[in-house]
Amino acid sequence: MKLEKSLAAWGSETFAATLKAELEAFSPDRLGLQKAANWPLQLDAPVTVSVMDVQGNAAQLYAQVGVFFTETIAGCNCADAPMERPAYAELGVAIDGKTAEMTLTLLG
Repeated sequence: MKLEKSLAAWGSETFAATLKAELEAFSPDRLGLQKAANWPLQLDAPVTVSVMDVQGNAAQLYAQVGVFFTETIAGCNCADAPMERPAYAELGVAIDGKTAEMTLTLLG
């Protein structure tokens, strides 16, 4: 997965907003959030990203982000219908400075 717009925005005041928008365009499973979830992910629910820290140089950019997403707990309410539950994870996002290729690391 590539973050070409984020790489192009590096060093500008729009970087955090661009990174947020690009990450929010991915589904929860593409961001690897199942590893952070206690229940199955709701794949059609949007994610919300908060950019907490950014650093880097021409070779590699790194950001720490918080991601809010939705889990689905099957058959747990009185009508035996699935219940949605908000969830949160922190990810490390490394962006290759030449290819814009993204590598994600679950931080917590």
